Amino acid sequence: NSPTLTGSVSLLDTKNLIKNTPIIGEEIIEIVVSDQYAKMDKKFRIYKISDRKQPNYGVLSYNLHFCSEELYINAYQRVSKAYQTVHYEDAVKDVLTNYLKSDKEILCGTTKLQQSFILPNWTPFFATSWMASRSQDEAYVGGNFVFYEDLDRFNFVAVENLLDETKN
Repeated sequence: NSPTLTGSVSLLDTKNLIKNTPIIGEEIIEIVVSDQYAKMDKKFRIYKISDRKQPNYGVLSYNLHFCSEELYINAYQRVSKAYQTVHYEDAVKDVLTNYLKSDKEILCGTTKLQQSFILPNWTPFFATSWMASRSQDEAYVGGNFVFYEDLDRFNFVAVENLLDETKN
């Protein structure tokens, strides 16, 4: 369960790209999807190759699994930091900006209380999910937070904000 964008693509390969390129994981893949109204152009990191088969002579089939760059960095980065009297949304911004080095926009809701806490050698996404599980929205009673990435940005928002039609 990742809070980031992930995906996979199934390939039929007649050029033996896995051997000739070689594809070992960690490569960048660019996905471009467009229609008459919009275009999406995103870069992802390949992190796994699965289900390698040879259905016919000279043909390989396999799946390439990919994720956002931040998920790849998250696997190697740790956060060990004490926060004194801060709102969780400020700590989330700090973790994403200073530990993941992400330049993506971050949409944050406003949490109710300031907190003091320690993030003890956790991955950035474990830390942000932990903070989301403890956050309460300032405007909603029992407003529980979620943390996720969409096509445009990272989101640290109350579930009630997502459901409130007047704000969407």
